[in-house]
Amino acid sequence: EAVISHIRWSPSGERIVFTVGTFAPNGGVIQDLYLWDVNDQPAMKLTTTGANFGAEWRGSQPRWRG
Repeated sequence: EAVISHIRWSPSGERIVFTVGTFAPNGGVIQDLYLWDVNDQPAMKLTTTGANFGAEWRGSQPRWRG
């Protein structure tokens, strides 16, 4: 089972960066970053350390506020 979080759209609206968290055997959580180009599939895994908590696009403005 995986949980997707920290979703951020690129300024152009054509890419999304997000975190995928999975449960580790020791009870912790492993989180890695993925990049998805909405015109291409599948998403590309950007990290492999399991210790990532999200990303921001440089110079981007939020598309929405919670």
